[in-house]
Parts: sequence; C-alpha cells; structure tokens
Amino acid sequence: MAKGKSPAVDHAQQRIQETALEAESRKMAGFDDIERSLPKRWTVSEMGFLDKLTGHLGRRNPFYKPATPDKNTVILLDTVAYRPVHPYPHSPQPWQTEFVAAFFYKGRKDVGDVVSTIADTIGLDGDVGSNEEAKARIAERIQPFIDGIAPAKSVEIIIPQPTGAPIKKMLGPSNANGISSQTELTGGNDKSDGTNIVFSAPAFPDAKGHIHYAAPEGWGIISDVDDTIHNLLILTTKKFPSHQTKDNYACPTNPLKCSSISCGCSKIFHTCPGTPSNAFSNLACSFFFSILLTSVTFLI
Repeated sequence: MAKGKSPAVDHAQQRIQETALEAESRKMAGFDDIERSLPKRWTVSEMGFLDKLTGHLGRRNPFYKPATPDKNTVILLDTVAYRPVHPYPHSPQPWQTEFVAAFFYKGRKDVGDVVSTIADTIGLDGDVGSNEEAKARIAERIQPFIDGIAPAKSVEIIIPQPTGAPIKKMLGPSNANGISSQTELTGGNDKSDGTNIVFSAPAFPDAKGHIHYAAPEGWGIISDVDDTIHNLLILTTKKFPSHQTKDNYACPTNPLKCSSISCGCSKIFHTCPGTPSNAFSNLACSFFFSILLTSVTFLI
C-alpha cells in the first residue's frame, strides 16, 4: 500500500491501473472471491495521533523512545557489507552497510480470529502438517501485516568482530512507516570478504540478522527469486488462488525441485510457444508478473 493511502483508495487505484487482460485473468482464476474472504489488514488510520505527528520527523525526531520487548516487536533485515571504491588509488576503505529494522506494536487482540479465517479459507487438510502446526505458521507469517507499525522507536544492536570487543550501534528512530534505515560501519578486516556474521538486538532475543561481507571485485548475484521460493501452480485455473494463499500462509518453506521445464516460469514459457495445456496457459504467459503484484504475496 502506498504511503498515506487507505486500503480502499489503494484498491481503487489498482482497479484503475488494471488492464483488461489482468481483469479477465483474475476473474477466471477467482481471485476476488479469495481476497474478499480474507481479513482486513492494519491501516494507518489506526495509528495514534502522536505517532503520526512525530513519525514524520524521521531520524531527527527528538521524541523517540527505545523499543521495549513487552510492547514492541523488532525485525532486523539481512544485509551486505561493502567497501566504498574511490576513482583514484586509495587504501581500502572500512566496511559499511545499510541497516534496516522494522518496528511494530504487540498485542492485536484479534490475531486468533484472523488465523481462523485464513485457516477456513485455505481448508487445512493435513497436507501442510497438523492443524496446530499450520495455525502457528500462519500466525507467525501474518504478524508483520496485522500488528500496528511503531514510529519513533530505536533499538541497540551488537555486531560481533573477528578480534576484540563487539561493536554496538543504535538503529533508529523509525520513520512514519515504522522503518529505520541507516548506513553504519560494521567493523571487520581484510579477511572478512566472503564471510557471514550474525548481529542481534540484546533486548529482543528473536531479533537477529546476517551481514555478508562482499569485496568490491568478483562478486555478484543473478536470481529469478519468484521461481525459487514460490510453487504457484499458475497453469491450473481453479487451484491457483487457493493454492497460492495456502503456500503463502501455511506451507513449510521448501526449495522447489525443478528440471528446466518442470515448474515456475520455465514451465510457463515452455508451454506458451506450443499448444497450451489449457486456456489459462496463454493468459498466464502474458500477465504472470503483473498478477503477482496485485495478489496476496508474502516474502518470508
């Protein structure tokens, strides 16, 4: 949802921007029926006046307070440390990275109702583990999407070092969206390239993130990540929305075991040039990427 927009306005804008092909494809797959059955997400209108006001001050906010375990949840994102490169000969620069943290308020009372609604929608049938296991997985995955965001919060992190004492850094305060983002030195030495360390927030035992150290030369990633993490069954008209909802909320995370034409985009693009296996295949090839932007997708 774009900054400052209500879900209703956001949904209306999506409808305006939706192409005729996307609208037809969503109707064929029954997306509207699935989405109407899901609970409403948290909205900015639920934020307190003081949070709304001070959150816009960002890192210059003098009214921020440390996040506390009894009232807040903190998520630390993984990151990549780098050494800045100068256009002229220069000694190696110190390692640094962008630290991003998300802050939430605990205690939304209707979490159990939301979990039950989703469980009823996808129909727990034992194929994703016991009902209790699946419900616990659902609760964990929806938490960041239903908890209230917490502006004007900070958290202290500790970064382990190859030698010597760990480095302490203060992240925040968070902005109006409950996010803090800042570039900080990470420590490390000439042997850190290619290594990973885990940094943490002592006040929040579950708040941990990874730093991967990557030198300026000889390192890169090319990845089609949606093929790697999602088994969408996009070629099956009736199963696509319900299967995607179950995959997002309840299924254990497992890497896809695919040959070059057995699943994901590879299967779609293999099917398109020839005779499609069903009518939905042609549509899937055309709107595959745009439909992911308007469907209920969680990156866990």
